[in-house]
Amino acid sequence: MKKRIYIIPLIVVAAISIAVLFMVSLKKQSEQNPSEFVTHSDIKTGIAFDYPIGWTRVGNIPEGYMFTSPEEKSIFIFSHSKISEAASRDYSSKKDLDREASDLLSPFKGNKNFRLISNISTKINNAKAKDITFSYRDREELLKIRLLVIGKYKGCFHYFTLYSSKAFEKDVPDFERIKKSIRFK
Repeated sequence: MKKRIYIIPLIVVAAISIAVLFMVSLKKQSEQNPSEFVTHSDIKTGIAFDYPIGWTRVGNIPEGYMFTSPEEKSIFIFSHSKISEAASRDYSSKKDLDREASDLLSPFKGNKNFRLISNISTKINNAKAKDITFSYRDREELLKIRLLVIGKYKGCFHYFTLYSSKAFEKDVPDFERIKKSIRFK
């Protein structure tokens, strides 16, 4: 009888442990797989877009939507300012993709605080993409900013900006100040 009393709590503890381990492994898998996306549909604008699994939506900004990564060290902004004109565009040539990337970088040209780190043409889920990483010194903060221009992913044009900085670990950055300072289009 005593053995049965001890076995039941052991089974319950084992079941809870397995469930917890399963949840942890799922979280780790989503963090390690930034190329996996989930779809968000905005009812007001009618725009559907994808963002990495594990990221959390924390609010809206005029240019798009704000998300935090699982580590809460980065901010993801999806910009749909050019979505209507670019949705039907297919970047069939590298030249077209380079031109679009160049347009996005034009506000930074001639700015002494801006430094290009890398400008790589790549493929994401069989779509042509331009992965641009650069640093920008804004007052005392050194920001690493990544632009990812994707041509025709799931039939849509996608362009997002990933900001990353040590300063972001403590506080959510002042996006209005950064945007004014950098003069994004």
